[in-house]
Amino acid sequence: MGAVKKNNAAVPVQPNPQCPSGPKTDRAHDQMLRTDGQAAACCNCNAGAPAAVLMIFLACILVGTAREVRDRPRDLAFLAFAYADLAALFLCLRRAERLPREPSPEEGAEERRRLQLVVWALSGALSCAFAYRVSLIMPPVLVVAVWIMTSSVVVVGFFVLVL
Repeated sequence: MGAVKKNNAAVPVQPNPQCPSGPKTDRAHDQMLRTDGQAAACCNCNAGAPAAVLMIFLACILVGTAREVRDRPRDLAFLAFAYADLAALFLCLRRAERLPREPSPEEGAEERRRLQLVVWALSGALSCAFAYRVSLIMPPVLVVAVWIMTSSVVVVGFFVLVL
């Protein structure tokens, strides 16, 4: 590894013992330091942290919004559906990221195909749910435009993700 200057003194960059050893792809990543001069945790160990923070943030928003709409069951159902769909979408995307890039035919090709189909279905359902909510407040001409755009996004997404 190299050394990084800190306060005009060279501090050697040491790998994090908790991280699996493997080829490093980002040279700048090796140079990240905490305040104590030790190497920061590698991306493989902390890869789920941003998603977890986002889900906690969304859960706080869900709780706050659920209090406001607790007397309107349709709004509460939409809110619960959107949050559950988004959480499932994040989980599927996270699982897809962990699959090898070039799987052998017996190893992960079928699972990758299933995940692509599930991601498409979840994103399509979320798009349709939002289009429905938007169409409730639009004039009829714009409702048609919203549904045309939503259906084109879902169809193009099917061709891009699944086919």
